Amino acid sequence: PQNPKTPNFLETDFGLNLRIHKDQKFKKTNSMTENQEDFLSMGVDPAMYEALEREFKDVLAAMAGEKTMERYRAEYEKLHRALKTSYESEKRLVKRCKELQDTIVQNATKVKAAIKLT
Repeated sequence: PQNPKTPNFLETDFGLNLRIHKDQKFKKTNSMTENQEDFLSMGVDPAMYEALEREFKDVLAAMAGEKTMERYRAEYEKLHRALKTSYESEKRLVKRCKELQDTIVQNATKVKAAIKLT
């Protein structure tokens, strides 16, 4: 039975807003959708992260030897470790989201094919 709200669509959300019209030819393309591009542009990009790393090293070098800055240096290093951990986690999550999105697209194709057979 089809959902009366969207009788001609197969829907899955998972934050990806994937909709496939039941009569539409579904084809996988190499070009990214607008949602994918928006998703990939979120967070800290690698160039920005590298700039933050350089700035961190510069600030630490400026603090070197300053006894009055010792407490701030320790806190700054702690914040930097947290940023680095967050950045690495973000990269893993983005990779996992891409894998899951590919799986969803593959499964949506299979569902569409199964519906055509019925």
